Amino acid sequence: MKKELKGLLLVFSVFVVFALSSQSASAEVKVRGGVANTNFSLEYINIFNNGDVKAQLLTKTLGVTLIGESGVYLDLSGSRGDVNNSTSTFISAPQMKINSRTDAAFNIGNTGTLDSGKGYSYFIGYKTGETLATGYNSSLTSTTNDKYSTTGYVVGGGMSFPLEIGGALGLNIAAARLTTIWSDDASFSASNDTSGFSVGWSYNYPLSSTYTIAVDGKSNVYRYTFQNCKNQGYACQVSEIVTSLGATLSAQF
Repeated sequence: MKKELKGLLLVFSVFVVFALSSQSASAEVKVRGGVANTNFSLEYINIFNNGDVKAQLLTKTLGVTLIGESGVYLDLSGSRGDVNNSTSTFISAPQMKINSRTDAAFNIGNTGTLDSGKGYSYFIGYKTGETLATGYNSSLTSTTNDKYSTTGYVVGGGMSFPLEIGGALGLNIAAARLTTIWSDDASFSASNDTSGFSVGWSYNYPLSSTYTIAVDGKSNVYRYTFQNCKNQGYACQVSEIVTSLGATLSAQF
């Protein structure tokens, strides 16, 4: 919790400084909203009960970006995914089920255009995520309400390439250093620090000087090792893999 508060305070401080400095210069504001089909997977490896939990989610996203004259920008975004279908394939019962996924990110970065017409951007930021699931207790006899809470810092960048057919193709990559806490309502709690990465692409097409539509895809991969898994006295490895394909409409003022 202390790490999370420090991260939020840092991002909030940067936001205040950026917003105040923008008062004396013209700044652009971009708002966006979109939907995506998200495939979410948690893969477990331990000495007793290997398996995975997979879910399909309809994810809704919202975001706002404040862009200064110099190209420095601040981006705030959030998303919520509700499960359409969830299945699990463990060697032994009981099974697990993903219920929902919520994410938020706060980034500050810089964007610009090269002489060749290609665009570039880079950023640092802070992100949080929460996955809610139905799991099992330490005696493996009844269900529990499980929660995976993730917080950490991220750094990344990307390039965009104008196309002759109109619009631009964007590619991006990011790396993150995260802390994840796995807990349930039956007294279990374990945490792990890990590094992970994400890669993505997008096709952006301007509908007018104000509106832009985009189709985009993204994949995240993070791996954790939790000790005393479910209070059973053994460790388990968990791989979190998220892929999504969606569409976004943005307006710039």
